Amino acid sequence: MSGRSFKFEKIFSTAEAAAFLRKMADSIESGNVEQMQDLDFALDDIKKLKIGIKRQDELLELKVKVKCGLPEILESAADEQEDEAKPEGVTQYTSLKKKMDKNFKAMGVMLDAGSLPHQTMIATFLEDSKQMVHYPGYGDEFYESYMAACVKFQTLYESGSVEAVREHYGILRTMKKECHSRYK
Repeated sequence: MSGRSFKFEKIFSTAEAAAFLRKMADSIESGNVEQMQDLDFALDDIKKLKIGIKRQDELLELKVKVKCGLPEILESAADEQEDEAKPEGVTQYTSLKKKMDKNFKAMGVMLDAGSLPHQTMIATFLEDSKQMVHYPGYGDEFYESYMAACVKFQTLYESGSVEAVREHYGILRTMKKECHSRYK
């Protein structure tokens, strides 16, 4: 049985972290299968769960890494649905993600050097972004806002303002980090 995995990171006060962990422990002990409000999984779906806590002054950084399994019948249905959702000619997810990462970093280097990325880099990044949002289960809730940010990025690029493009690149980088921290 395969499954999906994702990470969840959040900064809590000591009291908030204790309440969150207490709620999770109570749910496990009682066998209650309700969805955890702060996480996107049901307790009875868990195959593997890792929790890390790091103190930062008066706050605690809580990292939760979850691997959830799907029953075989649901797994094959999910695989079929994923195959149907992929448009023809779409690059493999992992290859596309690596290509996008390399291109995104190169754009950042150029912006940090004070120049606009080449038009082909921007066009490739935007086309790849359009493909990326066709993969279900890899951050669907981020896709709409991400594509809106890409449209704004293109508009700012066309304006020719290096500073505006660099600032919006930072917004895209933050969105990317947030999505990737949950879906790795």
